[in-house]
Amino acid sequence: MKIQDMILVMENIKGKEKNMLMTLQEYKEAYLFVSSLSREESAELLKELFDTKFAKAGTRWVECYITANKSYYAKFCSSSDELQCFLLGTYNDDKGFQFDREESSVECLWALEEYNLDVNGAAKGNMFHYEQEEHDFKQGEILHNFNGTDYKIMECYSKTIF
Repeated sequence: MKIQDMILVMENIKGKEKNMLMTLQEYKEAYLFVSSLSREESAELLKELFDTKFAKAGTRWVECYITANKSYYAKFCSSSDELQCFLLGTYNDDKGFQFDREESSVECLWALEEYNLDVNGAAKGNMFHYEQEEHDFKQGEILHNFNGTDYKIMECYSKTIF
């Protein structure tokens, strides 16, 4: 799943906020169709959501008030930096917010793993590891790389060990 396909959702119930990551289908089922009273209102909210794809990171959110003390905010994620800010609670008013794993999409949680992020917004350690090894290259030797490409040494110009 691409980061741009994730929907960032903040739910506010009586001042308590919780963050969730959802796919478009899950968002429509959990919030859009439940909170709107008509098809026209649902279509307008969906159009506003798609308009957030082109907005600057964190600036434009779709706001929907379900009752006087229950509301939600949603937008498409635009970058990994915005996703990390969302997970850290940068966009939340309530500093005691929490991330709700149960309401979040399984696909989005898998994508977090792929992008090496924790639900707290922290990187899970180094994604890449480089360790220089001594090697004596020989002409005609085939080197195997971890990116799935093989390289053949055509000529060696010096006896330098890399």
